[in-house]
Amino acid sequence: MIADILSGYEREVLPLAADWEGSAEATLVRYADGNDRDRAVLYLHGYNDYFFCSEMGGRFAAAGWGFYALDMRKHGRSLRPHQTPCLVTNLSDYYEEIAEAVARIRARDGVRFVLLVGHSTGGLIAPLYARDCGGVDALFLNSPFLGFRVGRRDELMLRTVVRMLGRVRPTAVVPREADPRYAWSLHRSYEKGGEWSYDERWKRPGDLPLHAGFIRAVSRGHDRVRAGLRLNLPVLVGVSARAGGFGQGFDESWGSTDTVLDPQQSFVRSRRIGPRVDRFQVEGALHDLMLSSDQVRAEAWQQLISWMSTL
Repeated sequence: MIADILSGYEREVLPLAADWEGSAEATLVRYADGNDRDRAVLYLHGYNDYFFCSEMGGRFAAAGWGFYALDMRKHGRSLRPHQTPCLVTNLSDYYEEIAEAVARIRARDGVRFVLLVGHSTGGLIAPLYARDCGGVDALFLNSPFLGFRVGRRDELMLRTVVRMLGRVRPTAVVPREADPRYAWSLHRSYEKGGEWSYDERWKRPGDLPLHAGFIRAVSRGHDRVRAGLRLNLPVLVGVSARAGGFGQGFDESWGSTDTVLDPQQSFVRSRRIGPRVDRFQVEGALHDLMLSSDQVRAEAWQQLISWMSTL
């Protein structure tokens, strides 16, 4: 491993099989303090995202856990010039790097218990991976992407016409207006209450093209969750207490609500993952609970660490 762009972390490249766009790789990031633990977390980011929340490693280490994160193919550290950012045609495409990361964590670093953590799209990928591949012992899903936040007419369009388009023309762009307001609530440079700094080439402020192939992949994942995954692992699901961001412009509510997904939808649908699902909601939380304001994310961390102590 070599030093990472985040202080206190190190990283390594995971070579992957080539896909329809050519060569591919993922990046495994490890928190350098505490990698001798026999229990560890592996974190999966969301869509248009990568691992940048540097406080995670320290918080998990303080609770007695090692910490790892994946920048999956075509995201963040793993994005290459010949690739379409964030585009896969099946969520199972990510299984290769997750399996390789888990194998290295267990075989090289002696970890016996792996908690797979997924945020947003990562929170959809994680239970599908656990169902199809096994190899992990528990899941924490942070605002998992279990349904589209659209009206019935638009959802029908996404699940039919766009999904069919994604099968034959995966790179076709689905029109939508650029919306940087979620980025405004996160990135401190906008001076709208955000507390974080990250590379906006890797987490773009609301203008990343949305491709039909990605919508098809996600929609098929949603179908599987709705049908029931029957996953017999301990699962914890955390979501914001409220959806927000429905008006024009930007207002203070954007700093205390989920402006990306419908958290109640995720809360309800998460019951279909399996029989051992615990759930909580956090008042004042953003779409990413762990990027919310100090006091709010402290509550989310308390809920998570308390649940982890029972594993």
